[in-house]
Amino acid sequence: MAEVRECVDAGYQRIKLKVAPGRGLPAVRAVRRAFPHLLITLDANQSFGLHNLAELRSYDELDIGWIEEPLNLAAAWGERLCETLSPDSRRSSIRWPCPSAWTNPS
Repeated sequence: MAEVRECVDAGYQRIKLKVAPGRGLPAVRAVRRAFPHLLITLDANQSFGLHNLAELRSYDELDIGWIEEPLNLAAAWGERLCETLSPDSRRSSIRWPCPSAWTNPS
């Protein structure tokens, strides 16, 4: 929390927090309570699986801007990943950007 406060005091209007399954939600809640108008974005480093979707949805209540790389399914599903998840993504108020390598194979 001290690092976030330093960033806000320095004038930052957006902060990116690292999250993972079972880790992050309490810290993100604390940051949101302390800074209700701060744009909070998250980076999951592809740590969540489909079995963690309920946990990902729990971030909805915290007015998150987006979650960067939430899911690690590219190796198994490749470019079909975003198409497969699009119904779940639409049920969430948080945008889930897909890495361009998944949707634009070289």
